[in-house]
Amino acid sequence: MPTGKGYFWPFRLLVAAIFGLAVLLIIISTINYFNTIHLRESEERLMEGLRSAINAPTTPDKLENGLVLKKDLSFVRGVYSVKPFSNRFNMPVDCIKFQSYRTNFEVIDEKRMNVKYDAKADVYFQCVYQSSDSCGIVCYISIGKRPSPS
Repeated sequence: MPTGKGYFWPFRLLVAAIFGLAVLLIIISTINYFNTIHLRESEERLMEGLRSAINAPTTPDKLENGLVLKKDLSFVRGVYSVKPFSNRFNMPVDCIKFQSYRTNFEVIDEKRMNVKYDAKADVYFQCVYQSSDSCGIVCYISIGKRPSPS
């Protein structure tokens, strides 16, 4: 029957491996938690940007006014719609339009945008009075540079 200090080395190795795995899971969970908080903050800043633009609409001849910029907003890969903005601010879906000047952010139609991979971007917001349109105000959410109202 073996005796001595080396007898339980497999058990000690197993305990060390389990402890290492537990530490790794804690680190991964912490990173995921802070990433989720960061994405929620970006989403709220996105909504806040449109709210600011709605509160400061401009006319087509004075487009330098009423421009709102939110820098370094985080986007995850996927399709974005104007519907959440429409619902939150009680505006018709046709009165909010996406524009993009970056290749990662592909505007499918003016109501939907495909983000090809996770990225950060500067987002511009501007709401413009439209007398000939069915919308009294049309709001533009533009990725990468100032919107160009049509």
